[in-house]
This record gives sequence, structure tokens and C-alpha cells, in this order.
Amino acid sequence: MKRPVCAWLGAGVLVALLLGLASLALADTDIVLGRYPNALPKGLSVHQIHARLIQQHSTYETSDPPNVVAGWYAERYHLEMDYDPVMQGSCVRLASSGGLAALRQTIVVSLCALRGVTRVYFDRSVALGE
Repeated sequence: MKRPVCAWLGAGVLVALLLGLASLALADTDIVLGRYPNALPKGLSVHQIHARLIQQHSTYETSDPPNVVAGWYAERYHLEMDYDPVMQGSCVRLASSGGLAALRQTIVVSLCALRGVTRVYFDRSVALGE
């Protein structure tokens, strides 16, 4: 009996989250999609994994230098430098994780300087706790 009630409650919260994201999308799609202003989209995918996890992966390119783009993302999403030894070459990574009660969001933005453009890899995971 407890399990079905929890499942319905979780599904309700997930629907509310999606409706909230949809209303934000109508207000400012760049914030929802993680798109840097005037950046050209190169790819977008949104996946629901199990019933409690939604993942978004977006790729953009801009002619702005990486330090300017990093500043924008850091301010907009409250991201900090993530010193990951896996990141090499001309790439930098910013990340943040946080949430309220049973809802947790993680954002990771990787910026790579490539042939006169900055490529942005924007990854967001939203998880609904138990």
C-alpha cells in the first residue's frame, strides 16, 4: 500500500517539475536549455531514466572567448570551477549541485576552445529522492 502511494506522489512531483520547466521555457528558453546568448546549438537531448531522474545534454558553439562564457555560466547558474584531472588541453569545467528536500539538481558545464570558437557542453541532472 505504501509503495503505490509513494509512486503516485513521486509521479506527481515529477509532473509538477516538468510543468514548471515548461513554464520557464515559455519565459526564457535559454535559461532552461543552458544556452549561452547568441550561441549556435549543436545538439540537445533530454532523457528520463527510471522514474526519478531526468538528464539533459546540450552542446553549443560561440565565438566569445572561454573566460567570458565561463563568467556568464558561473553567474547564471552559480557554478564553481571543478578541478577534474580528467579534463585536459584547452577545456575547463564548472559545476554545482544542490536541491530542496527530495529534489536534487546537478549542473556541469564544460568549455573547450576549438579553432576560434568556444564549444559548450551543458549537462543537467534532476533527481527526485525517495
